[in-house]
Amino acid sequence: MVQAIFFDLFETLVTEWINGKKEKSHVIAGFDMEESLFKKEWRLRQERRMDGTFSTYQSVLVDIFKIYNIPIDKEQIDFAYQERKRVKFLPFKNMNEEILQTLSDLKKRGMQLGLISNCTPEEVES
Repeated sequence: MVQAIFFDLFETLVTEWINGKKEKSHVIAGFDMEESLFKKEWRLRQERRMDGTFSTYQSVLVDIFKIYNIPIDKEQIDFAYQERKRVKFLPFKNMNEEILQTLSDLKKRGMQLGLISNCTPEEVES
């Protein structure tokens, strides 16, 4: 007999896609760096972002900017971080009511629910 169900968070319970588009989750305007180059550098750090090598979003930005001798502006980095958290919160603002009802129904049936996700710290904080 099934006693528990585990769900993945993103793209199972919530989605970052709205009307076929995903809102940009990085604000690099003002950092004197091409977006395509930033995305490349961001992807190169994927594993280290997920294994905790980079403990914060800001530390990833600093690492990328140091390589390209881009001045480190704490206020700009903090703004970029706040904007990323804002974007990462959007999926939770408009959760599908059917999903919420299904989770509620499962709980009423005595089912234990679990959540598995590879969220980054800023996604958890959102």
